[in-house]
Amino acid sequence: MVFVLRSFLLWKKTNINPLTFNKGDDAHGYNGKVFGIISIIELIVVSIYAFIPSWHKFLLPFWYLENDTLVYVGWALLYLPYYLYGLLSPI
Repeated sequence: MVFVLRSFLLWKKTNINPLTFNKGDDAHGYNGKVFGIISIIELIVVSIYAFIPSWHKFLLPFWYLENDTLVYVGWALLYLPYYLYGLLSPI
């Protein structure tokens, strides 16, 4: 929602669409196509989660991530770079 709101405000302020990509057959054009497809799929999935709770089981429920051990491993992996940076950075 924030991404859409910021893009809309930028468009209203500058009158330039921030989500345009060239239509060429290069990396920038390919990234634009992929970005557009992913944005549409993301909007569909978020809308389904928000408005059709009975379809959650069809959208890959993350039941395997609700394990306490995986939660602690995730937090450890999240803070590990900050801890290592604090140890290894010059004072």
